[in-house]
Amino acid sequence: MTNATSRAEMAASLDAYRKCLAVSEAMTRIDATNAGADRLGASIAAKMGAALMGIGDRSEAMKYFQRAVDSWSRMATDPTNIHEQRALAVTRGMLAQLLESNGDFAGALESDRTGMRFDQKIVDVDPKNAQAQSDLAIDYGNVGELLVRTGRRSEGLEMLQRAVAMLESLAATSPSNAGYLGYLGTAAATAGERFADSGKYERALVFYRKALATFQQLTTGDPDNGDARLGMAGTYTKMGTAFAKLREPSQALDSYTKALALCEPLASGKSPNQSALYTVADTYFGLGDLSAAVASSSNQSATTVRDAWMRAREMYSKSVQAWRTIQNPAKLTPNGFDAGDPNLASGKLARSEAVLAKLTQSAQSRNVMDK
Repeated sequence: MTNATSRAEMAASLDAYRKCLAVSEAMTRIDATNAGADRLGASIAAKMGAALMGIGDRSEAMKYFQRAVDSWSRMATDPTNIHEQRALAVTRGMLAQLLESNGDFAGALESDRTGMRFDQKIVDVDPKNAQAQSDLAIDYGNVGELLVRTGRRSEGLEMLQRAVAMLESLAATSPSNAGYLGYLGTAAATAGERFADSGKYERALVFYRKALATFQQLTTGDPDNGDARLGMAGTYTKMGTAFAKLREPSQALDSYTKALALCEPLASGKSPNQSALYTVADTYFGLGDLSAAVASSSNQSATTVRDAWMRAREMYSKSVQAWRTIQNPAKLTPNGFDAGDPNLASGKLARSEAVLAKLTQSAQSRNVMDK
């Protein structure tokens, strides 16, 4: 999950990273055997990839992630060099997230599995290594999600549940460790999304509530934790969609309203947060669907139908407006949730406008006939 920074802050970070990268390259030119310069260059390249992905420049991000993977691969040839091997596994995980954002689920799965094999070896050798346990739990979540996406649903859901259980165990032993809680919240939300994909909305809500409770715990300890607030917002949006699928519109509306209260302040201003923009776009889309469902239900008065379609149009319009502020929309939000489809939002906006135009025309025709 990327942190709650704005595009301006990410741009400033990129400028600093480029300067650091230039320093590492200069050090390497002076001494090609300088291992410290190699480590610095690989680390900075990975950070640049993450920052570029956060602002939507995924093609450039790919170049830097690949550069980091190549560098760490050269340094990790010694099987006893655990630091470089772990750095390679972590960077492969970052690359996998980018591939998943691009919709390359098979490529992401291959990258994540490579990292998981390394982390499993470390846990096998040192079962009490908490860092390795955490890394492996994250791997289980990532691989499980991608197995579901690539058609191996039961195996993937099992791995996702195991990942959540592993992270719950780690968080229980270190309740003040914000890192474990953040990973747990993300893993639980991901499990919820994949259960929802499988049509198991009640089961999805179990994991969404777990994610929400975890993110809330983080904000209780740190009210300014922007990552946790964005995690809560994204989770509320997914809960809203699940409630809508279960035909519980009042609970869906409540969830969407809570999501907007959390993310809209972060999505406003001259340099809005990218994760917040995705959540705003998806939440308004969900609200549009709620109103469209009311308009399409039977035994409604003409006034109710028209009002509902007007509300749907307003919500879809706000979703489209949010999408227009997002550069190069991805399949995933920067903080790891499934992203909606801007084309679908535009299509539903057009449909609502067409329906309203037809309703207006019908009303005018009836007025003429009455006269």
